[in-house]
Amino acid sequence: MSSRKTMAIIGGTQERTMRKIAGRVGYELIFDDANSHRAKETKYKSIVENADVIVVMTGACSHKAMWLIKSLAKEVKKPIVFNKNGFGVSGAIQLGVNAIETSKLTNV
Repeated sequence: MSSRKTMAIIGGTQERTMRKIAGRVGYELIFDDANSHRAKETKYKSIVENADVIVVMTGACSHKAMWLIKSLAKEVKKPIVFNKNGFGVSGAIQLGVNAIETSKLTNV
């Protein structure tokens, strides 16, 4: 069984860069650009269920997708963080890593 964690990043356009950086810090990546105005609950439910942490790029996704992901993460008690300040791909991934580390500490 793999010890790698899975991070979902919702929003943005730099999937290749996100995969590269996530891999460097030991994470698999699930990516969705979240630009569709028709956010699909079944698609996002699967993403949330398969991720250990969710990062939402707030400036790069639809509001509908953002609220849906937030609701689904809360339902299944998955850590979720919002990259609000435009810290880019590296900053977004670091937010996710920090969230999962904090989650480990609070669940001890």
